[in-house]
Amino acid sequence: MKQFNRLISLFLAVMMIAGLIPAAAITVGAAASSITVSGVTVADGQYLKNGSTTPTTDKQTSGFAYYKDGVLTLSGYVYNGEDKAIESSGDLVITLVGNNVIRPSGDKVAIDAAYDLTVQGTGMLNITAATGVSCGGVLTVTRGRLIVSSSAGDAISVSDNMLVKGGTVSCTANVKTGAASALNVGGSIIVSGGSVSANGNGVAGAVYSGGDLAVSAGTLIAGATATSALEISGSAIITGGTVNAFSEGEDAPAVNIFGGDFSVTSAEVEIAAIADGIYLGIGCFTLNSGSLDIVSEEGNAITVSSDLGDVFVYGGDLTIKADKGNGIYSPMSPVTIGKGNVDITAGNDGIVSGSAIIVDAPVESLVIKSLNSDKDADYSAFKIDDKDLLSLDSILVVSASLSSGGSSAEALDTAKLGDYDYIYVRRPVVHVGGIGLGVGDYLAEGATASTATAVSGDRAYLEKAGGELRLNLVDFDLASDADGIVSDGALTLVLSGTSKISAKDYALMIDGALTIGTGNLELSSSANCAVWLDGDLTVEGNVTVNGKEAGIFGADTLEVKNGGLDVTSGKTGIYANNITVNGGELTAVSTDTNSDAEYSAVELLGGTLTGGSGLVILASVDPNGVLGAYNAADIATYDIIKVGTVAVGSVDLTLSDYDLDLDASGVKVTTGTAGIKLDSFGLCTDDAGTAADGKITHNVQYYLKAVLSAEEGYYFGEAAITLDGVTAVKSELSDGVY
Repeated sequence: MKQFNRLISLFLAVMMIAGLIPAAAITVGAAASSITVSGVTVADGQYLKNGSTTPTTDKQTSGFAYYKDGVLTLSGYVYNGEDKAIESSGDLVITLVGNNVIRPSGDKVAIDAAYDLTVQGTGMLNITAATGVSCGGVLTVTRGRLIVSSSAGDAISVSDNMLVKGGTVSCTANVKTGAASALNVGGSIIVSGGSVSANGNGVAGAVYSGGDLAVSAGTLIAGATATSALEISGSAIITGGTVNAFSEGEDAPAVNIFGGDFSVTSAEVEIAAIADGIYLGIGCFTLNSGSLDIVSEEGNAITVSSDLGDVFVYGGDLTIKADKGNGIYSPMSPVTIGKGNVDITAGNDGIVSGSAIIVDAPVESLVIKSLNSDKDADYSAFKIDDKDLLSLDSILVVSASLSSGGSSAEALDTAKLGDYDYIYVRRPVVHVGGIGLGVGDYLAEGATASTATAVSGDRAYLEKAGGELRLNLVDFDLASDADGIVSDGALTLVLSGTSKISAKDYALMIDGALTIGTGNLELSSSANCAVWLDGDLTVEGNVTVNGKEAGIFGADTLEVKNGGLDVTSGKTGIYANNITVNGGELTAVSTDTNSDAEYSAVELLGGTLTGGSGLVILASVDPNGVLGAYNAADIATYDIIKVGTVAVGSVDLTLSDYDLDLDASGVKVTTGTAGIKLDSFGLCTDDAGTAADGKITHNVQYYLKAVLSAEEGYYFGEAAITLDGVTAVKSELSDGVY
């Protein structure tokens, strides 16, 4: 309690003293009333012309420095003297206009700002000095171009944080002895726009951050000849933009992170080094999305040296090439690879973990190659102390080979884990007869496993082109006791020859849109729906569908473009929102004979059935009956619906056994009263196309369509019909009047 009272008393005393001091006296970093330019003191509101030692209030138009309210405007300013070019004891804003050049001689600092420094404007400032820019506070760049080159010290030195919101910062340190960096920041470096490039030549480093490096937009390029390109005391957090880091140092990693993590999300990152690509002292490596390419000539691509730092790949594309080292070296912590694509080529081991290697199902593909350049050394794709610590999700497709080229690939045998130079793990985005296929996989007809090695003959092959997933079927026949082809996303079937998919359950089950290309495909289900999908269905080839419960279910828009779609089901043929036939033919049949059941050829779920130009829609309530005209209002009653290019004049309609007879053109009545025409709309007119006697304008569209479609006669639906002396009478066929 006494100690607590002492602290309270001390706090009150400090506050009382602070209250006696004027506010201006304790303000840190406020704009100074004057500034030193070219060794000359310039007061507020004064100009200093190039080469002059006397400031003036007279307005200048070119080649000057002007100071007002803490803002120093440089317009065509040039300095080549022995003093510091610019020195400020308070916060300073530099506005650039036109081209400005600062080249102090000797060991002077070009710009010495005691507190915060902001660079803005539309111009450029080119600095060449022993030490370029020294900022005692926060350096902010919003616009303009700042180009700095140093020969003895840092090109840019910042005590606090550096913020780049726009513009261009280019700094180079050409230092042969001592310690220096192109960009030396005591706090964090935050790039949210613009571009930053830093080059460390000689012994100089490129970028050093005493805090974090955060890049959310813009570009950061760092390169060093002897040291690391990026040296970060905190974490490197890259959430956007582009970052390139390269080092030619024999013992210096391109990215050296002492005390934090390295993470990439939605960014493009490229790293190249002689030694390690990325070295993490105690932190974690995480790739969430975006792309990361790492090349190491003699070291490891990624080294995680502590048991406190794991390796996580949760998405994106990771490409690694370690010519003489390991791909991922994490001897004390686990390596987890989930969603994304990982491609590792290593001279030694592909992935080394002293803890565990975990590959989860969301991974799209993982390819690991150990080139094993030293044939006597014990290198492999996976290196782990205990094979039981290798965790591979059971649904993944895994191939392995003793050859780094992947020849003679086989199913992975964990007992031989340390022998494999090549391991290929992929998520099966498509299953064919229960066998998983990843992108690039082949399945030979009758085979029990897929392979990443090309096969010939009757086969299925999965590829991705232009973002489209394509399953190629080459005269491929499949008989499955379960499902036929299952895809967890949109799929295009590319057909060559004739393929047959028969299944007990779904022949096709597609969680997305489905396109069936040109060629021939037969689909059948003995106990379920033949085709189930959640999206549009486009048919361009000749497809036959036979399902017990339904032919096609779940199509948003079913479009027949070419070829033909023939659907037969024991219950409803097609369930779809919309059906459009723009070419070819569509036939849907429900063979259900139970009149009490609500099954039909087509069930539209709120949409329409339409045919393109020249197409005719016909229907029948009897699955064995003769087709008649289609009425959209009665669609639920039809057991047969046909849509095709049956039109006036397209078929030979002459049937001499019947009283109604049309010639091959389908437009002129040749039996009965002459001179009567049936036009393309099914209207009966005279030669002149006028209503001559009140009888020839009768609309016979229904009957005309029946005539065009009937395979065994002309169905009219009345006992006798006489049109201008042309009489249709009952035929000898079954039910109906013909």
